[in-house]
Amino acid sequence: MKHVMRAVVLAGLVLSSCGRSERAGGAEQPRRVSYRQDFEDGKALSGPYKGRWTSNQADIARLSLDAPRGEGNVSTKALTCHASKAKTYVSCEVPLPKPYPRLEPEGWDGHISVKFYNGGFEKFYLLYLPLYPNEILFHRGYFDAKRDRWTDIDLPLDRFLYCGRRPLRDLELEYFTVVAEGPESDESFFQMDDVVMYSVPRTNPPAARPRLPLAPGVLLFQDFDDPNDFGINRFYPYTRETNAFRVTGGVDAHGRAVEKPRDAETGCLKVQLFDHGRRMNGGLRVNFPGKDTLIEFEVLVHGATRPHLRARSENRKGWYRLDLIPAPPQDEWTRCTLEASQMTFVPYQPADASAATPARDEKFWELLWEAEATGEGEHYLLLDNVRIREEMFQPDPVPAPPE
Repeated sequence: MKHVMRAVVLAGLVLSSCGRSERAGGAEQPRRVSYRQDFEDGKALSGPYKGRWTSNQADIARLSLDAPRGEGNVSTKALTCHASKAKTYVSCEVPLPKPYPRLEPEGWDGHISVKFYNGGFEKFYLLYLPLYPNEILFHRGYFDAKRDRWTDIDLPLDRFLYCGRRPLRDLELEYFTVVAEGPESDESFFQMDDVVMYSVPRTNPPAARPRLPLAPGVLLFQDFDDPNDFGINRFYPYTRETNAFRVTGGVDAHGRAVEKPRDAETGCLKVQLFDHGRRMNGGLRVNFPGKDTLIEFEVLVHGATRPHLRARSENRKGWYRLDLIPAPPQDEWTRCTLEASQMTFVPYQPADASAATPARDEKFWELLWEAEATGEGEHYLLLDNVRIREEMFQPDPVPAPPE
């Protein structure tokens, strides 16, 4: 599935700090180009794997560089994807070489534009696949293209949705895929030309709130209240059927549940299961030791069972696991304080029982919250006030010397 729904354009990567300007609302708007491909050099289908256009159905569909069909495109070459009635869709892709483009660095909005010719399909969309988390976030951007004519497409990243949500900002782009569904016949094809990935300055971006310094011994704290202090580099979905995103509500500073605050400034993390999967998990990148470390958080479990933590260490191939015992009741906020040293190692090969030792001296780099779905309906975890801290031990008192 990794390469069935991926593709990006990159045989002519062009980087510029602040390229040509575009008119928006009558005013000149700076435009930063991260990628451009017009297929004129004829090298888009050759060369190394990274940066080369490929078909995801090479057995029945093929790619070629041809003169543009019809009218409305003065180029000499365009990329053609030949389809077959035997498949419900065809797609093509280009894996992007390093350095991966970032369409939305701080203060910028991303766009993708392309000239497109419909030679016999019903539906089209582009897939925006960021580098991280890999193979998880297939953001789809749908567009219309009338039959037998060239159409200029320009989609902002606001139009690329996964489970109803746009891509998170400042992600590195690894793949960009073009998909066409519903071929009319074995002669159906589509052409594309002048692919450009670019950014424009954000207008009136919300400002992040000031952050208080962490208390002594605290390695991480996140209450999800500030929507501008939440990024994919910290909290993310881990499996294909799961999404992780911030929602309003959660637990306030006094431990009381807050569902829909009037100012919408109180938030929590929702780890939700989609597509009828049986397991949900989401988590964060964070470095912490297995010794003398406490993991604290509030959690609400809905439609799930066996909630537990999973962590990965630097030097063992497998997972550490720690169950939430007793299991939190359904639909109630519960405060949990867990010792990292109580985690038990679970190797990738279950037969290797000798490796199942406590994680007292391990160093971790990833922490996930996981649960198993129960029956039908919604399945999710809500997390709030996540804190990882080093436990402070008081030394034993020194006895006073005898008089």
